[in-house]
Amino acid sequence: MINTKMTQVQYAQLIASVGQGQATEIANALGGIKGARIKGGKGGYLLDALSNDDSRSEDEQKVLEMLTKLFELQNKINSSKSVTDAFYKHFPNFIEGFNLDYNWKDRSKQQ
Repeated sequence: MINTKMTQVQYAQLIASVGQGQATEIANALGGIKGARIKGGKGGYLLDALSNDDSRSEDEQKVLEMLTKLFELQNKINSSKSVTDAFYKHFPNFIEGFNLDYNWKDRSKQQ
């Protein structure tokens, strides 16, 4: 398998020229499509996409509400002096600093 991911712009151009089905096959053969670089990774991208989608379904609205709560909680945790103090009390040698972050995994790529 070749591992030269397409950009989202290239993928959109490919869809316009050959159609969704064939474009997906080509993108998969090349290793996929590069995701947008946005704060919060794939979850942040999904939050942003749902926030900007006026035609979201009821289920998508629920997902948007959950992600909004999740990222608000993350911001509270990362900015709370109490949380930081408690963290360093139990991990005094942690030299990298404290910052809660999410690691959104693509399980389809694991063997």
